[in-house]
Amino acid sequence: MPIKKLGSAFALLLFFAGLAGAVPAGFNIQGRLTDMNGINRDGTYQMTFSIFDAATGGIALWEQNFSLSVQNGNFQVILQGPDKNNKPLEDTVKNLEAAYVEIMVSGEAPMVPRQPLLRSPFASSDKIPAGTILNYASITPPEGWLLCNGQSIFKDDYPELFAVIGCTFGCPIAEPNKFNLPDLRGEFVRGFDAGRGVDNYRVFGSTQADIFKSHTHPDNTFQEIANTWRGGGGVSPGNGTGRSALIANTGIIGGVETRPRNVALTYIIKR
Repeated sequence: MPIKKLGSAFALLLFFAGLAGAVPAGFNIQGRLTDMNGINRDGTYQMTFSIFDAATGGIALWEQNFSLSVQNGNFQVILQGPDKNNKPLEDTVKNLEAAYVEIMVSGEAPMVPRQPLLRSPFASSDKIPAGTILNYASITPPEGWLLCNGQSIFKDDYPELFAVIGCTFGCPIAEPNKFNLPDLRGEFVRGFDAGRGVDNYRVFGSTQADIFKSHTHPDNTFQEIANTWRGGGGVSPGNGTGRSALIANTGIIGGVETRPRNVALTYIIKR
């Protein structure tokens, strides 16, 4: 829903969209910046976005400065992650009854009124249970997540995650206070059979080597040969021909593994 916000020298038309399901959660804000006469602005503007727990008054709980490019009045910004004081937005907002955003442009007075933000993106991220595994489009995990790289981590540091996966992926014998994360680097994930009968006798969390399903390649290749007979004087040609099967193969083709088309992404696990 568009929201018009007024300041002393600028006006903003804002569109709010929560990044539902994003990791970590955040808000995508698209806006149009004009002067007080409704003329679209162009250029680079310094904007400060502050989060409060009340519509008026109070102290900013999260605040970040952005240098935003404005073209024909249009701009976009994502409020996400730590602010200028290293306070994570998700942790700041997730337990609030309400949250409001306040915007300042180029050092002008804050625009009014503050606009309430939806809590749903933060709530949905907060409800993601420990042990959830996702694909992620970066080699660096976001806050609250770990790489599925098989590393050993301390049980006391990640009690919620250990309560879910335990020693499913191993626990170091020499370090009983640690447990292993799943190592999904370079792996495809297969749904656990759980008695269905498609992938029998699997243990949950176990690995499986590559293999071809048993099959044959028939090759009906024959060679024409002359009939012969053997007598006391040696071998002499006969008066007919016959056929004899040859042993053949289809040749060698392919690479070092069997795989479908794929895209390389990072697996991460909620801690």
